[in-house]
Amino acid sequence: MPLEQNYRSTKYILQCADSIIKKNEKQLEKTLWTDNEEGETVTLLENFDERDEANRIANYIQNLKLRHGYQNNDFAILYRTNYQSRIFEEAFRRKDITYQLVGGLSFYQRKEIKDVLAYLTLLINPEDEQALLRIINEPSRGIGNKTLNELLKKARATGQSVWKILHDVESADIYKPAKAKIADFIHMIESLKDLLDSGSPILDVTKKMLEKSGYLKALVEQNDAKALTRRDNVLELQNAIAYYQQNTKNPKLSNFLQEINLITDSDKYDEDKPAVTLMTVHASKGLEFPVIFIVGLEENLFPMGPREGEEANTEEERRLFYVAITRAEKQLFFSYSKLRYKYGEEQRQARSRFLDEVDSGVVRNETGSTIQQKNNRFGESDSNSDNTTIEYEHDWKSPIQSKKPSSTSSTYEYEYDDDPFRTGVQVIHPKFGPGKIIQRAGSGKDTRVVVFFKSRGQKTLMLRAAKLKVLS
Repeated sequence: MPLEQNYRSTKYILQCADSIIKKNEKQLEKTLWTDNEEGETVTLLENFDERDEANRIANYIQNLKLRHGYQNNDFAILYRTNYQSRIFEEAFRRKDITYQLVGGLSFYQRKEIKDVLAYLTLLINPEDEQALLRIINEPSRGIGNKTLNELLKKARATGQSVWKILHDVESADIYKPAKAKIADFIHMIESLKDLLDSGSPILDVTKKMLEKSGYLKALVEQNDAKALTRRDNVLELQNAIAYYQQNTKNPKLSNFLQEINLITDSDKYDEDKPAVTLMTVHASKGLEFPVIFIVGLEENLFPMGPREGEEANTEEERRLFYVAITRAEKQLFFSYSKLRYKYGEEQRQARSRFLDEVDSGVVRNETGSTIQQKNNRFGESDSNSDNTTIEYEHDWKSPIQSKKPSSTSSTYEYEYDDDPFRTGVQVIHPKFGPGKIIQRAGSGKDTRVVVFFKSRGQKTLMLRAAKLKVLS
């Protein structure tokens, strides 16, 4: 049996890595070992949602620096897909933690994000020439550079804005089919602007814009890895808009864009300062860091679910997880969220199957307890795991949707566990007004829920006494 000595990681980290890779059937049998110290056990962070995950990891970094004398460049955040960087970028800016992205641009500097923000900017200010010129032919709609140069020339000669010139395009000396395309473009922008001005939610207008412009369709039709990554980034921007919309008292597109501008203005990496590294697991190969956080350990995220027309490759995902684990030298953290924004909606998440496959003897939660695991929850061989109690009642190939009652606004008598007050359900309270159940704990008469009320913040209520009504 081949033996492989590891000179980088502690014994606990190596034991964790060895336990996961041995689950792969197509794997050269070998035993990992090291002369390094035993080290600290792996820590599992269980988070409420992705913002909680990013904020808590930022706090962990600051605390570990104080306790152990680490520098920022001793830390790396590893995620499965590039779009996950956004939430960490924003959290680190708020905490004044210098960071660098490896193998990718900062989220708001990516082309597709700039394109979508340019579209949204036009809905606020059609006179914004930079935004207009960026997307008037993005995706291609038959308005070429020659046409644009003629329009720009006329705008400069008359002292008018390009937007004004577009409205008077019939008098311009340009190709006739281009005039029709420009008229269609103007109609699209003005109809979307009217929709926004009439009070339609920002997210709805954004989705309508992506549909009418054909932007998302163009990415899907390219059907290659880069285009799919760009599509994922656009969908992640929708998640940012959804969060802003749902957590702001009076959400306005202009205010959202202003917040983004503040972020991008400070989006400059200082190479003279040690920086926390943000990167995908793929990009981390061959690198090593004293402290590693492997984040987003949720089904359909890590392991990643199958792409359109493809089958899931759990063995490859497991191998990538092994790679991520073995990047850590001294301390390793696993992290997942119970809720995550997807397609502009908050959805419940199932934690990654890999957390049920690792050696539970080397992984502890934040209280120091051994993590609970569930055997064979996906019908796979799992002879090395402990028998424990966590239940997963869903098909891993699709996210769990929050259960909502079918009636429009009804009062339900609390009948202990047989009730509709589940996580994600919209409710109304006689004193605190409308809110959303974000957590539920206990059972029977002791069942309690945590509700986020837009006007009053987060409240913990005993369900039998709360007088909640369910809204749908």
